Amino acid sequence: MSQYCESNDPSVPIDGDKPISVLGKFASGLGILSKLWLVGILSLGAGSMVALAGNDMQIKPTLVDSKPILRLNVFGPTVGKVGKPIGTIKVALINPSMAMPNSRLRIFVHGQEDSEVRLQDINIEVKEKGIWKRIQVEPIDGGVLGAIGEEGTTHKERHKHGGFSIHDRTLKLWNLRVTFRLSGHYSMIFAVSPDNGQTQLAKPVSLSLEAL
Repeated sequence: MSQYCESNDPSVPIDGDKPISVLGKFASGLGILSKLWLVGILSLGAGSMVALAGNDMQIKPTLVDSKPILRLNVFGPTVGKVGKPIGTIKVALINPSMAMPNSRLRIFVHGQEDSEVRLQDINIEVKEKGIWKRIQVEPIDGGVLGAIGEEGTTHKERHKHGGFSIHDRTLKLWNLRVTFRLSGHYSMIFAVSPDNGQTQLAKPVSLSLEAL
């Protein structure tokens, strides 16, 4: 069984390095989002957004972004076995118009039902030139964070600006796989940012997984 999810919302500026909450097609992926120091993009008008910094909620006015809309699509399996890679997760970033700033694909993984994900519990890899390369992750609020930059790098610069290039009218694809060492339900959130999460070039997408 597989999931497919896509985003087509305009880019939204957010605060610093705080992960983002997503109202996607899969409600099961939303249970963990309140733990991520969230920025909500939850059916607010184009002129406002909700930013959660710690436990404080603020309503911030924003301007409609004139940049082209990027679409982030994710397709992947829903179930796998503990200790073995869960299929292949395919991520596509679609740019229908002008070139955009160099960016990183940021990946947040959290356990559902208030379970934590430790560094030793997970392994995330990206396939480049036929070889699976490990993505270095760090702990973040009960989960882990990793980022993919320019192809051929070590993918350990999680907070550095820039990354892979986004040319005009292009499609960028990644093949990923994830291995969990403990059984449970997990959520993976994918986002694209040129500046350590301060700006999102596409609406983040959530994928729900189960390790048996």
